[in-house]
Amino acid sequence: MPRDLPPKDWVAPRIDRVSRLIAATPATVYQAFLSAADVAAWLPPQGMTAEIHEFDPRPGGPYGMTLRIASGHGGKSSDDSDVVEGRFGEMVPDRRIEQRVRFRSDDPDFSGEMLMTWQFLPAQDGCEVVVSCANVPKGIAPGDHLAALASTLDNLAAHLA
Repeated sequence: MPRDLPPKDWVAPRIDRVSRLIAATPATVYQAFLSAADVAAWLPPQGMTAEIHEFDPRPGGPYGMTLRIASGHGGKSSDDSDVVEGRFGEMVPDRRIEQRVRFRSDDPDFSGEMLMTWQFLPAQDGCEVVVSCANVPKGIAPGDHLAALASTLDNLAAHLA
């Protein structure tokens, strides 16, 4: 039976994925996602700080934050910030957390909802944390995004050390 093919101009959603081994149990890593203070401490990539405005870590719970950019490279929401609005999706204790994220921006290249999935996989020396971002806005350069995600995972490892 023939399958329907996507239109010729269809482009698969971009997925950026980074992982890192962290010397902690999956349960310890999962707990670092449940406190606004912890998230503000480890989530911002190098050169950024975070201010959490809203944080309700349960399925369907909202969160909002402003990431301030110290380097002056310009942000998605203003010259020095990225304002993020999101909701927690599926949460499986000690295994995975989904987040649906939108950047507040007037630039259509940063519009749309990105799905972030954090997986916590048991490993011999701790926990492999895998973060996958689907439907990444086209205005976010792939190399910059991968570097930022890797920096975030390095921060998480240092926070839990």
